[in-house]
Amino acid sequence: MREPPDGFLAVARALRPVGLRGEMACQIITDFPERFVRGGELFIGDPPHAVEIESARILGQTVTLRLSTISSREAVDAIRGSWIMIRESDASPLPEGEYYWHQLIGLQVETDDGRPLGTIREILETGSNDVYVVKSDDQEVLIPALKEVILSVSLEERRVVVHLLPGLEPG
Repeated sequence: MREPPDGFLAVARALRPVGLRGEMACQIITDFPERFVRGGELFIGDPPHAVEIESARILGQTVTLRLSTISSREAVDAIRGSWIMIRESDASPLPEGEYYWHQLIGLQVETDDGRPLGTIREILETGSNDVYVVKSDDQEVLIPALKEVILSVSLEERRVVVHLLPGLEPG
């Protein structure tokens, strides 16, 4: 599945129709499910177009949505697997020291002694902590997102400084 278009963040993924009148079950992929409220604005499609939330019911990691432009089971089937998005500028602010994945992807990573390791290419969700997949031309390093490993993140400099614990050194 393609990434959301520039300027947009995915908050859910359309899974399947619920009933016959355009409701759909969606997998929640945001830490802020409270954004799914009647009257809220979301975006679907490529290019993204705005839709209004007519109703939302959250149950665990899914939300059943009825959106303003979708009124049939067939219309839901047509967008099955698609991202449900918000504008990046509408993202909820995070506490100091926390970052959205899209902010970290593409940052250069170097060790605390100045050795370049590569670029964060993807982030794996492991349950206990995220793992940054850092790639260069000739190596791939998996860096756990732990405070004793990630020493600093500078979005302005597009740089992450890490302290490699024993066993994390690239081979």
